[in-house]
Order: sequence, then structure tokens, then C-alpha cells
Amino acid sequence: MIVPVLVAQRYPEQTWVLSIVESAFAVGLFVGSAVLVGLSDRLFGRRRTVLAGFAVLGAGFVGTGLLAMAVGFGDALVFTAASALLLALPGAGLCMITTNTGTVRLLATPSSHRNRMVATWVLTASTCRTSSSTTSICGSSQRLRRRAARNGDSQNLTE
Repeated sequence: MIVPVLVAQRYPEQTWVLSIVESAFAVGLFVGSAVLVGLSDRLFGRRRTVLAGFAVLGAGFVGTGLLAMAVGFGDALVFTAASALLLALPGAGLCMITTNTGTVRLLATPSSHRNRMVATWVLTASTCRTSSSTTSICGSSQRLRRRAARNGDSQNLTE
């Protein structure tokens, strides 16, 4: 996700901004799993819920990007309050997608192979954390330091 990288770059000394923004995404995950998935499955079915999840996921990220352009990054409190509300949407959308696609995957797998499939998925997900926010921030930080070293910018090396 690009938002943690933006927050880490724009507000490096204000860690509370990243905490609130990431927490808003987590709140969306909880609300999506506790309320929206079951309700939308009953009302619209799995296929439409997955499509709606992609729409909600995209709308939340696009809305956050547009908000960042409109409000700017000047005042941390204004950006945090507004983006936190918008970032709860992608969390809910992600739950709508993953819960239903995982269910379909499990139902399509013969019962004798379900444990293996789930174990393989868990192993893959735990060892390949390429979408993790922490990895993204660390990777971005390392790239910035390497770029600063190549350019001879010693001030950016100490950050």
C-alpha cells in the first residue's frame, strides 16, 4: 500500500499519523469481516460481493489520493482525520474480496486436500510478505538511503 510510504515520507517525526491511518484500515477490516461480508453475501451473493469489494477498495484508495491532493500534507491532523475515514473503506473491501474468494477456493478443493491447500497458502503468505506495510516502508527507506549514497547526500544517510 502506498499510503504508509507517503505518510512516512511526509511526516517522519510524527509516528502517530501512521498509527492512526493504519488503525483506520484495520477498523475497516473488522467491520468488513463482522458485518459487511455476511450481509452482502445474503443480499447480493458471493460474485457481486467480490465485485463490490473491488469497487470499495479502489474507491477508498482513489479517494485518499484525491484527498491528499486537495488537502495537501501541510497539517498532519487534518490529513489524518480525513484519510482515516477514507482508509476504512479499503479495509472493508479487502475483507469482502478475500473472504469470498477463499470460500470459493475451499469449496472447489476436494475435502481430502483442503488442509494441504490451507497450509500451503499460510506458508506462502507468511514467508512472502511483499504487500506488508512494514516491508514497504523499510524497502522504501532502504532505496532512499541507497539513492542518497549514490548522490553523495550525507545528510539523508543519517535519517
